[in-house]
Amino acid sequence: MGVQELPRDLQLQEHLVEERKRLLPPEELWALSETLPRPRDLAGALIALSNRPVTYILSSEIGGRSSYFADTVMVSPEDLSLLGSLKAKTACPTIAFWPLIDEYEVWEARCLELDGVVIDPKFHQLPKLQYLIETCKEASIQALLQIKSQRDFDLALETDAKFLLIYQDEIDLSSAAEKLRRWGRGRLAIAALEKSNLMDVGKLRCLGYNCFYLNAKGDLPQELIAEKSLALTKRSPHERRSALQRFWR
Repeated sequence: MGVQELPRDLQLQEHLVEERKRLLPPEELWALSETLPRPRDLAGALIALSNRPVTYILSSEIGGRSSYFADTVMVSPEDLSLLGSLKAKTACPTIAFWPLIDEYEVWEARCLELDGVVIDPKFHQLPKLQYLIETCKEASIQALLQIKSQRDFDLALETDAKFLLIYQDEIDLSSAAEKLRRWGRGRLAIAALEKSNLMDVGKLRCLGYNCFYLNAKGDLPQELIAEKSLALTKRSPHERRSALQRFWR
């Protein structure tokens, strides 16, 4: 399967990007990014977190208690107005969770002080995909490739992207883990699960997955609360108090 044509909503997004370029030319956007503090080290954070027994990346309602109890938070466009509030209350990295189709949007994410972006390979050939990844490096933010087909997975392995977000419902995670062991050294695979798949975490850990993405809009899954609460017992009293205050605020 080749590159998919942009759906209508992304065609509109492409048009709006061109409009924004006219209002704020790319060179001015780049100059603005130079005045900002460096992003949080999402790569270092994910690699460190992946060495723990289990790490969860949540798509959370910013301001909801789950967003303050996540290891990393995916930020949707409707959450951007609350981003400052989130960053003031938690040190967890934040990732732009909408499909980027133009390098201008990478620099926009940088100017929004996000720490990473999600790129969907299905809309790109290898040269454009690699160019977007290189732009992320230049902007000092991390690229996560969203993998929802075998074609996307094979294409991702031809890039030097470090982080792959692999959807369980679309890809056989067992065969993906085997391919990554053979040809994907230096990469971190994040298994995207639905709430109904939480019982698969133990099985996937045996395959080598330590990082899991959950679409946790609304209530935080009770299984995750229990596991996080258990992890709190291994922290100092001060760390436990601080984490619980963030969680229940």
